[in-house]
Amino acid sequence: MTRMNMLKVLYTNQAHCIRLKTLLQVFLRYLQYKLTSAPAPSQGQQGSVLSVDQVVDWLCALVDAHFTQLVLTPESRDVLLGLHEVVRQRLQFYQGLNDLDALLAQLKDKSVPLVTKKQDESLYSIRTIQIF
Repeated sequence: MTRMNMLKVLYTNQAHCIRLKTLLQVFLRYLQYKLTSAPAPSQGQQGSVLSVDQVVDWLCALVDAHFTQLVLTPESRDVLLGLHEVVRQRLQFYQGLNDLDALLAQLKDKSVPLVTKKQDESLYSIRTIQIF
């Protein structure tokens, strides 16, 4: 192989790698957008709608496959920081839901029926509910 042919192959491979990097970043940004707008896992999905689980699976596969490239290229920093922020917000949201679920279960266990048979329903009464 001549020197000129090797340079052409090298240039073609470099251009292909650069295009692959930008396509990867565009796809990661798209998945970041889909992660913010995807329906919750418990909702019924139609055929073409991506669920949160599917988006997370794609993100994990891409980050695993291109980890070194994503870490070493400065252009990927913004994409990774954006993904980190979206995941942090989702995690905080679900932790809040878990806290509410625990609080509702506690209220359900400690709640007293509003009207008992011993009381007259027409009387006015004030009830105190202890949350903590």
